[in-house]
Parts: sequence; structure tokens; C-alpha cells
Amino acid sequence: MTKVTLRKITNLKKARTIASRYPKSIIKASYGIMIMVFISLAGLGIAQLYEQELEEKQQDINVKAVDVDALLKTTLNNVIVVRSQAEYLANQRQTNMSLSLAPLLPTIYKQLPTEARIHYTSSSGTLDVIYPAIPPMTRKENVETFQKAIHQEFITSGIKNNPSRKAYFTNPYQDILGKKLIVTAISPVYEGNHHLGNIGIDFPVLSLNRFVKKLGGKSAMILTSEGKVLSHPNLQPRYFKSAEYFISDFSIRAKLIKLLKTGNKGQITINGYLITYQKLNNAPWMIVNIAHRKTLVKDVIQKQLPIILGVILGMTIVLLISLRIINQVFTQCQKARMVAELANQELQKALTQLELLALTDTLTGAWNRLYFEEIVSAEINRLSRHNQLLSLLILDIDHFKSINDNYGHPIGDCVLASLAHLLKENIRTSDVLTRWGGEEFVILTPSTSIAEAYELAERLRLVIAKHSFPEVANITVSFGIAQFQTAETLYNCFKRADDALYHAKKSGRNTVVAAPSMSFVYQLK
Repeated sequence: MTKVTLRKITNLKKARTIASRYPKSIIKASYGIMIMVFISLAGLGIAQLYEQELEEKQQDINVKAVDVDALLKTTLNNVIVVRSQAEYLANQRQTNMSLSLAPLLPTIYKQLPTEARIHYTSSSGTLDVIYPAIPPMTRKENVETFQKAIHQEFITSGIKNNPSRKAYFTNPYQDILGKKLIVTAISPVYEGNHHLGNIGIDFPVLSLNRFVKKLGGKSAMILTSEGKVLSHPNLQPRYFKSAEYFISDFSIRAKLIKLLKTGNKGQITINGYLITYQKLNNAPWMIVNIAHRKTLVKDVIQKQLPIILGVILGMTIVLLISLRIINQVFTQCQKARMVAELANQELQKALTQLELLALTDTLTGAWNRLYFEEIVSAEINRLSRHNQLLSLLILDIDHFKSINDNYGHPIGDCVLASLAHLLKENIRTSDVLTRWGGEEFVILTPSTSIAEAYELAERLRLVIAKHSFPEVANITVSFGIAQFQTAETLYNCFKRADDALYHAKKSGRNTVVAAPSMSFVYQLK
């Protein structure tokens, strides 16, 4: 024996020793543990980045809320300053007070952080003073424009509805003069308990868009307590919309309405969307940002891509080194198993093919009687235990002998194979198609009543009659069907179905005949 052969035998013994010490399951477990650790660490890292993204969303909302509140507070403070001056001058006549206020308005206007308009409206519903001034030709139209708004303002700012005489913001409305959506900061002017008029500062809601645009996304908005949209990236400057115009999901809209009444600040998740919200301090409004969780994850990956790639690269290197070490340790073990596994696979493949050959008809690919008897035995037992339905269909090709005589047996075999394939395509996977012999097939249909079996047979009959078969074009079949009765044997049910098939043949073929139940036959006897 050569040294090479001895060396191979020695290596094989070593491999077998290693294989006996380290089963294949341990090898797979080692790989699995390494991969699971890798995935877990990567997932944990992404989860932490995601949580960080959520915190940043809340911080962004908080910062923008502070900015909006600063704008609103400045506006309210200026309204209060003008109101104080107006009340100081209230001992003068209205016209004189309006004239006395006029020099103050440009100074206040310069302090406003956004495009605005300051005005004083008297209790008579007239626009007494306005800055910046408007052209005389449009002044009448402007006064008429403010009539309805002023009337509503006097109702809401009066002593009954505003006993504290505080300054507040109106809901958005359309300014006909500027053809834009505006809101007004209003403060009532009193002489004692007499409501003289209102100081108002108008500013376009479009000026709020610069805050929500900085939040990014398509669903950042500022909402009133009634759900009206003050600011949105897609909001037209001349038309106001409710939240439902921009939010199609009813659950999200309902939750937002609730938050507008009771919420302060926070984050909630509904139907896969993250809602980040912050209530403003100087108006009954709320700044909201709605983002899909998938979008957030995508943003996290895009923003933190270098970090994620670095972590994945580092972990991949560690994983590859670890796997290489494991591979080196178990290489000999795998070699020892290889021959045995290949032999086992070939044997299993051969057994599977042998079993398939033993249970199927080689010509048609349908099941044979051996398999049918195994299945029907189990189905009859299930029928007995659970009182389930079970039906049997027998079909036979009409005038099949003439096909063999006229076209030859090879063509007849093609017809049988094509018929079996057609039947398989038109029955359930739970139905059992069996070639019984010659041109006769049997279909076992679990959970099927005699009426359902009849409907199936009729459908199959029509499908077969319309199908074009090789060489012979069209063929027809006849069906005999029967439903298994309680405690009935296969032999008895098969005989009833076979008798029904006989009657179908006698009735002119290409038809379906159902066997009567055993109780009906007994009554006839």
C-alpha cells in the first residue's frame, strides 16, 4: 500500500473523528448564531438611529412652534399697544381718536415681522383708519368687504363673549381686497364698559408657510382648533381648506380633531403614520407634521448612510473573519460528510422516484389504484368520524375503441394523456384523479355533496367536449357519480357509480347520471 493511500486513509479517519465530535447541527448553529448576532446588532443600530430621528422630528416641531409663537406674540403685543393708545384717546370723539391713532400706525407697522395691515373699526361697522393706506377708488369696496367680518368680530370680542377683553386671533377668511387668505389679531377698545371698536392687525396665512416648509415633507401644517388648515406646502393662498382635504385617512383625521381639543405636544402612530404635534401658546392652533414610518426609515438610511455603511462594513469584516475560522475548523468534517450526503441524496431521489412510479400511472401521470385505495380509506374513516361529505365520479371516454381502431394506439395514448392533463387543470388540488384502467378514470372529491359532484361532472363534460385533442379533434365522455353514505364501503359506492355510468352510456353517452342514495334504493325495493 502506497504512502499516498495511507495518508488518505489517515485523513479520512481524522475527518470521521471530527465529524463525530462536531455534528452538522453544531456547524449550522454556529453560522446561525453569527448571522443572528450580525442582524441583531445592525437592527439595533438602525433602531437607535430611528429613535434619534423621532426625537429630531419633535425638536423641529418645538423649534418651529417657538418661532410661530414669537410671530403671534409680537403681533398681539402690537395690537395691545395700539389698543392702549386708542383707549387713552377715548375721551375724544371717534373721528378725532382715529386721526390721533394714524401717526402711531407706521411705527407699529415697521415692528411687525411679516407683511401685515393695521386698522381700527368702530362699533358703527366703518373702517375708520387703516395702514398702509389703500387707494381711494377701492376704499368703498374695502369697507364693504370688512362689513361682515367686522360684524362677526364685534360679536366675538364683545363683553359677553370676551369678558376679559383679551386680544385673540380670528379664524382664516378671504380678504376680498387682496384676494388672499388672512387672519386678524383683534383687541377690543373700551371706554369704561362701552365697546367702542376693535384694533386689528391682518396678515396673510401664506406667511406661516415658511415655518412648515422648514419641517420638510408634504404633510406639515398648522391647524386651527376647528380643523381648518392655516398653513400647508400645497395650500393655495386664496382658498382655505379643512384637514380632510390634505389627509385622506379617516382615523388620522379623527385623531387630529381630538388632539386639537385636548393635545399639547407629543408623537403618536396611526396606521403606519407618525404624527408629531405641538400646540401653540399664543393662539388656539397646532403645528403638525405627518410622516409615514417607511419614509422616516428611508430618511434615516439616507441621512446616516456613511455611518450605517461603516458599521455594516466593520461587522461584515468581523463576520467574514469569524466564518473563515469556522470554515477552517470544520472543513475536514464537511469532507467526511460529503460522500455520505451525496450517497444519501441519490438514494432518497431514487426512493422518491420509485415511490412515485409505484403510485402513478406512467402514461397519464394520474394516480393509480394503489394510491387511490390508500387515500379513499383515509377519507372513508374521516367520513365516519366527522360525518363529512365524500363523492365519487367515474368517467369513460365514449367510443374510445373506434379511436384506437381508426387512428392507432399511439394516438389513443395521446388522447388519454391529454384528457388526464385537462382534468387536472379543472379540479381542485384536494380532488384525487385516478386512472382506473383503459379509458376509464375515477375522481374522488372530499367535502362534496352529490349536487356539487353533479355540477363538477357537468362542467368537466362540457370542457372536454369543447377541447380539441390531437388528431381526433373532439371527444365526449360519460359520467356516473355517487355520494358515499354513512358506513358504506368503497365497493358498494363504486358499484352504484358504475351502474350510473352504465345508464349514462345507455342514455346516449356524453351525459352525467347520478346514482340514487342507498335509502332511496331501499325504499324502491
